Amino acid sequence: MELLVVMILTVIIIGLASLSYSIVYTQFLQYKNKSAKVNQVFLLHSVLQSDFGKAAEVNSKSAAEIVCSNNNTDEQISYSLENSYIIRQQSGKSDTFRIGVQDISFYLNGLEKRDGLIDELSFTGIVFDETQRFHFTKQYGADKLMQLEKSIHS
Repeated sequence: MELLVVMILTVIIIGLASLSYSIVYTQFLQYKNKSAKVNQVFLLHSVLQSDFGKAAEVNSKSAAEIVCSNNNTDEQISYSLENSYIIRQQSGKSDTFRIGVQDISFYLNGLEKRDGLIDELSFTGIVFDETQRFHFTKQYGADKLMQLEKSIHS
């Protein structure tokens, strides 16, 4: 009789321990997945802001592609903004950010553009089935703005 009680208590304790482990493990996996997605959003924002700031020129090549050029090193960094991801290419290496993209807009001096030199990029990112607006700006020097004015008026 005593052995039966001990066995029943052991089964209950082991069952509770197994159930609590399963719950904790599931919560940990959910946290890990959310954390990875949040880190990806922060990394995208950080590198895109940095590339915009360091580039000598930012050009849109199509409705969903931009190129950040650096005159000093002839290095180009391109971004392809697709429906379900963003690809960053630099020196033959690609990074993929699994963030959905909608409503892409390019601007120069406040006017919307499709291709050519831009100073603003704006798009809606889809993160955790929610939309988040991304907006990046580029400040050009006076020499670049004067060169742009000359090319418009000539």
